[in-house]
Amino acid sequence: MTHPPFSYLHQMQECAANLLDGASGPLNAEQKELVSVIADNCRRAEDHVDLMLDLIWEAPSPQTCSTILHDLKTLFTPVIGYGELIHAGVTGQITHEQRIALQAILILARQVQGWAEATFSPSI
Repeated sequence: MTHPPFSYLHQMQECAANLLDGASGPLNAEQKELVSVIADNCRRAEDHVDLMLDLIWEAPSPQTCSTILHDLKTLFTPVIGYGELIHAGVTGQITHEQRIALQAILILARQVQGWAEATFSPSI
């Protein structure tokens, strides 16, 4: 079993930090607020994934697995949703570099979700 979440979450946090510090161009107030939520949820997800990995060794019940998976999906809903809104230009124009950073965040978020689903979906 591979454990990609930590490197993916770290990369997502770096992309969000670069967006927030203006390295790839300025963000408007709404974009900054949404990227701040993305960054915060990535930090929280890292803590959550750490807890998830500890539980793997305890052979968690299907109910526990479902709860863990639900909690992680809850953290990533705004990451993906807000990322898509900004990426699509709904919140205002963004630079090419910002678009690339957001695209990376979206791809990585979906990969972490896929890992979590493969690892914690209760077996039928």
